[in-house]
Amino acid sequence: MIISPLLHVDHISLSFGGIRAVQNLDFQVRPGEIFAIIGPNGAGKTSTINSISGFYRPQQGRIYFKGQDISDLPTYKRAPLGIARTFQNIALYTNMTALDNLMAARYIYMKSGLFSGAIYWDILKYLPQSLEERIRKVWQPAIWEEVENRHVVEEIIDFLEMAHVRKMPVGTLAYGLRKRVELGRALALEPELLLLDEPMAGMNVEEKEDMARFILDIHEQRNTTIVLIEHDVGLVMDIADRIVVLDFGQKIGEGTPEEISKDERVIEAYLGEQGA
Repeated sequence: MIISPLLHVDHISLSFGGIRAVQNLDFQVRPGEIFAIIGPNGAGKTSTINSISGFYRPQQGRIYFKGQDISDLPTYKRAPLGIARTFQNIALYTNMTALDNLMAARYIYMKSGLFSGAIYWDILKYLPQSLEERIRKVWQPAIWEEVENRHVVEEIIDFLEMAHVRKMPVGTLAYGLRKRVELGRALALEPELLLLDEPMAGMNVEEKEDMARFILDIHEQRNTTIVLIEHDVGLVMDIADRIVVLDFGQKIGEGTPEEISKDERVIEAYLGEQGA
C-alpha cells in the first residue's frame, strides 16, 4: 500500500547573496515517523527547518504538507495546519511563567474576543445577582474556553514533568528546563508535525536522556510525526526511523540508520569526522 507523505520538500533551493544554503533538496517524511536531518555545521539543516516552518522562503522548489502547497503561506498560517517547532536558540518569554508560556501557544484555539477574555471573574461577586447572571450568560464561552485550554496545558506540564516549575518565571530556570518548556509550548499547538532544531544542544548527559525519552513518548503516545536536527549521531541512530544527510546544502545520503552508517559518502563527509 502506498502511503502519502505528510511532508514533501520538493527540490528546494535557498541562497543568501552568494551563499547557497540549500541546493535542490528533496525528501519526504511519512506520517508517524521520526525523521532526522544531520550533517556538519553549515550544512543547511536549520535553513531547511526554517523553510518548512515559513521563516525562510526558498527561491526554488515547493513544500507540501498533507498534499497542500504551503510554500507561500506565512508562518502564522502554518501553525493552525498542524506544524510546530522549537528553536536552536531558546525563544521564550523569560519574564513569564512556564504555565503562561504554554498558554501563549494556545492562541490559535481561542475564539473569544479581547473584551470577553479580559474580564477578571472575581468582580462578579460584587455585582447584584441579576446583573451577575446576565454577564455570565454573555461571557460563559470565554470561561469554558479558558478552562479547556488550561486543561490541555496542565496535561502537557504533567507529561513533561514540569509541575514543580509551572509557576516559576522561565528566566530563572536551568537551561535544560527551559528547553523542556519550549518543547511544551510547541506541544501546546497540538501539532501533527513537530520540528525540533537541536533540542539537546548544550545539555548534560542526564538532560539529554530525559529529552530523548520525551521525544520518544511524544512520538509513541501522541502519534506525532517528528523532524529532528541533532548533532549527537549516536542518539539519532538510536531513535530515528530514517535519516537524510546534508553537506554544503546538498543531500548526500538518505535511508535508515543502518543504511546511513554504511554509506561511504556520508562516512567521508560526516560520520568519519564524528568518530575521529
